[in-house]
Amino acid sequence: MRDSGPRGFVEIGPEVAERMPLEREPSAATVASYVLTRGASRAWEAINNQLTGAQGALFWIGGSAGAGKTHFLNYVLALSARAGALSAETARYITLPIEVSGGVRDAEIDRRILESIAVALTDDDHAPALWRQMRGAEALTIAFDGARRQGVKGITIAIDLGLDETAPALEFLSALAQVGRSIKNLRLIVVAAGRGAGPAVARVFNVTPHADEEIAVAVGRARRLDDSALRTVDGLYRNLDEVSGDPRAIYPLHPAAAGALRSLYAPNGAVGVLAKAVREVIEPWHGDQDFQRLIMPAALMRSAAVRRAVDARLGEAGRAALKIANVAAAAGATEDAPRATIQALVDTLVLIHLGGAPAMLPLVEIRARMDLDGHNGAGGAGLAEWLTMLAGRTRGVIIHDAQAQTAGFNPRGAGAPAVAGFNSALALVRHFDPSVTAARELPELKAILERLSEALAAALEGACRNRETLAAAMRESNAQLSPAQQQAFAGFIDLAEGGAAALIEVGGDQPRREAAIAAIAAYEALATVAESIPRLRIMREYLAATRLPLGNSEDAGRNRDLVALDTECQMLAVALHPGVLAGAGRNLDALEARFQKFKWTYVQQYRAAHDQCRFELERLAPVVADAHRHLEALRRLNAIAALGAAAGSELAADMIALDHRLAPCDFEGALAPEVTPCCPRCGYLLGTLLPREAMQDLCERARRALQAKLAALAQSAISRLIRQNDSNHRLEGFLKIVQAAQTEALIRVLDDELARYLTMLLDENVNAGNADAIESPGHATRQTLRAPRSRRTKMDGRNGRNGRAPKAPPDASH
Repeated sequence: MRDSGPRGFVEIGPEVAERMPLEREPSAATVASYVLTRGASRAWEAINNQLTGAQGALFWIGGSAGAGKTHFLNYVLALSARAGALSAETARYITLPIEVSGGVRDAEIDRRILESIAVALTDDDHAPALWRQMRGAEALTIAFDGARRQGVKGITIAIDLGLDETAPALEFLSALAQVGRSIKNLRLIVVAAGRGAGPAVARVFNVTPHADEEIAVAVGRARRLDDSALRTVDGLYRNLDEVSGDPRAIYPLHPAAAGALRSLYAPNGAVGVLAKAVREVIEPWHGDQDFQRLIMPAALMRSAAVRRAVDARLGEAGRAALKIANVAAAAGATEDAPRATIQALVDTLVLIHLGGAPAMLPLVEIRARMDLDGHNGAGGAGLAEWLTMLAGRTRGVIIHDAQAQTAGFNPRGAGAPAVAGFNSALALVRHFDPSVTAARELPELKAILERLSEALAAALEGACRNRETLAAAMRESNAQLSPAQQQAFAGFIDLAEGGAAALIEVGGDQPRREAAIAAIAAYEALATVAESIPRLRIMREYLAATRLPLGNSEDAGRNRDLVALDTECQMLAVALHPGVLAGAGRNLDALEARFQKFKWTYVQQYRAAHDQCRFELERLAPVVADAHRHLEALRRLNAIAALGAAAGSELAADMIALDHRLAPCDFEGALAPEVTPCCPRCGYLLGTLLPREAMQDLCERARRALQAKLAALAQSAISRLIRQNDSNHRLEGFLKIVQAAQTEALIRVLDDELARYLTMLLDENVNAGNADAIESPGHATRQTLRAPRSRRTKMDGRNGRNGRAPKAPPDASH
């Protein structure tokens, strides 16, 4: 091609025949229009390598009908004479095309080969030769030997068996290869092509284009591209996302147009049929001489072959639907929506459907396949409006989902207004069943309506349940649903009770559809709160179980972190109330995240505070034990009536109250405040301090009460009385403790037995005839200490042998 300007770098290829004949001398156009597939490349490489050697070989070229086997044989015939190593030796090379068709018997193949060799050697079809009168391998051997003696160094035979690859024919090929190997100094290469399996001795190659090669092969046969076009072509495809592989292989087809053609004609291996359609598509584009424009999918419909393929694929119902769409495109054309553009939109949707794309394609992809914003010059701003118009006029053929921004062609939507009505209500229907997609035919719509009825029944049941749940939760806090909330529930329930038909009717009217969607939104906000009641209850119960707020806690003003946690607890308790959530429309997920943050903070503080409390209780344990011993000693002394009125009688009750707060925690398991806010054993509350001051005050009061009792015991009259009656001197140590006012020593020696002995000793001498008297600490009266002799004797006999007093505790004398 000598003209490499913008109008000269593309030429239309030769007429494409569905089956190419085997040519005796293939033309340059035949060779130039052949595109090597991966299988053909491997086959030619093997044949070309064999041409450089001295030995021949048998090659079998396989593939399906229309795969280009004959075209490959022509390619081999044209290039084999120029292939092989260069040599200074004068030699002849012969290429022989042999086409076997029309039921030719295998016995005739050798005759045709012999005649072809004779013609090639003598250039006379009638030249006499002895071996031309013979048949079989012997005749072939003589013929090849004769050719060798005439200077022939190599013979390439291309045999096209077509539909006649019978078993005898394959056996003949094997015999021919054997003859070739037996001839010395003559290289015989046999390349045979057929649809079936080749001979066992042949090297087999399949030249059928793979799926990703079909379009490139067809385009290569339909047009020829000069090398000067490479930069221009690369620029046209640079910004297209759909391009895979070398864009020059499909130029001038847009990738979407190439895909549409392949989906119409492939995969069937008939490259000739596809190439013929591609050539017919390219011809009007080539006639426009606008080589800076790619062929878009809609332009394919300018080809009669493509239209026939589309009609065949659509079937009767699809053709009726396409006719309705075409009429709607013509009727809906305006100045802002040119008829050509609307028609191109319809054709694009049809080809998208036939290409196996999803039933509903996003508008952005439809826009790209029409190149509305590209160099074709059509504006794309009104695409959604055009689709809405077509959907309304075709009543189910062109489907447009405005909410999802998708559209598609329904070949079975002709005459189905119900389908169109449902699709127009899709935006409302999806609020009850989000999985619903646009219907394409009446049987499909029937199944969708059944599912929709079930979804409406479930929605109605759920709405009634949510209304009762929310109302009950609000009654727990002496609140009730507001009129607006009751109306939101009632509006949604009316929609669900109306059924599928009523819902579709509402969805088809825009004002009513918008009002219904608003009612659904109002209900869904309340439904979210109602469905979250169990979660809200769990969170509120956890907050209550923490026993916060602190109120009058002793540490409330000292620990800022604790005060902040207390405040957050109170605020959360209010925010988690169902009435507050339903009225404010708050984000429950955000509120739950806030609760989890509070919980994490609380858990950390509680664990640390609980551990500190246990540690301090262990330190206070000796003090508590000492207080108990003081109070026990005081109780025993208070039981001795002779010592006067009881001292510190209120201390026992105070100690009981403190014991509850000072009980040590013996919980041995792993503390889990994230589940149980307070310790299950000790019930420790965060922010609670131990009663150290109260404990110290009680201990001090107990000591003072004991000291008062010791003062009573230390009176001279009582001490003298004890010495006079302690015949065994067992209480001398006790008296020393009393006289020294040693409180700590007293509580160690004063046990129950010693207390009973003292009680008895002092009580026996009350009202006795002795002139000595004592004045008890709590009384001003004087009492006689020694009893009558008769009573003493009786008491002595009751309390001890020979009138001796009971034995004092062993440590009383210390």
